[in-house]
Amino acid sequence: LLDTLKQRLTKSRVLAVRKEDYLGEKDANDILRSFGAEAVRKAVENAEEPDIGYIKELADVEDVDLNLLPKVKTGYYEIDSALGGGICFGQVCLLTGKRGNGKSTFMSNVVANAIDQGVGVFCYSGELAAYHFKRWLNCQLAGNDHMIEKQNEYGDTIYTIDPEISKRISEWYRGKAFIFDNEFVGDNDEHTALIEIVRDVANRRNVKLICIDNLMTAMDTVTEQSNLYLAQSNIVGELKKIAVRYDVAIILVAHPRKQGKGDQDSAFDNDDVSGSGDITNKVDIVMSYGRAKEGADHDCELVISKNRLAGTLRM
Repeated sequence: LLDTLKQRLTKSRVLAVRKEDYLGEKDANDILRSFGAEAVRKAVENAEEPDIGYIKELADVEDVDLNLLPKVKTGYYEIDSALGGGICFGQVCLLTGKRGNGKSTFMSNVVANAIDQGVGVFCYSGELAAYHFKRWLNCQLAGNDHMIEKQNEYGDTIYTIDPEISKRISEWYRGKAFIFDNEFVGDNDEHTALIEIVRDVANRRNVKLICIDNLMTAMDTVTEQSNLYLAQSNIVGELKKIAVRYDVAIILVAHPRKQGKGDQDSAFDNDDVSGSGDITNKVDIVMSYGRAKEGADHDCELVISKNRLAGTLRM
């Protein structure tokens, strides 16, 4: 009734009797019979404007020191410094860069550093089989000192991990690292399934960092370009809701759009991300990873072009 009156009496102030003034009764007639006219008069005089669930007094909002919010460190000093200490739980970080330039390797380095901090990690890779992803991560964790160099039948040098070291690495991250099983066959289309998977992992596993490599692998079932952009925007929006609701950090890999001849040497900006421009609006952090230009004194570059919490942009 209260909602109906508010909709009808749009130019009037609608007040509601406080719950405690009903005195355990269901309506004014029962109050009158049980407690008399004065109780009814008091209930009317004490009536208040009802709370709106999605509005609160700014003064009642909890004071939070943003510098003290819990975060997962990337393990790279300059990046963590720019982000105010790392990626906050509740944030979505978009990582982009050209194919083959190392963004997946960079992300797996972040995964390794998160595990080292005791942070549970879930990885979704639509491009790599689980065993391939594991070997990739284990090689990075093992380092050069624990790799075995061999020659294959074609005379090429190949590298494998010392089996004992590989076993020790697996036991080190047991219970803290999980990966999507690409052999699992679900009933839903892939991009719907991804959201369900991420929500289920965030809710039921001891996971605080979720890494998705990459966005386009969840879009394979969408064929029309307009639907593709809408699906991309929707999935990023849902991931942001999951990050906030379950207090997890999400890193999402997305490819940049194809560049024209005149764009090759231009600086990266957020509109360079492939697909809907709405994607970069919905995330909290945008980072671009790629190889350095010829002649630079370093191999790779990472550009932070959006940083919602700390505000610092850096290359």
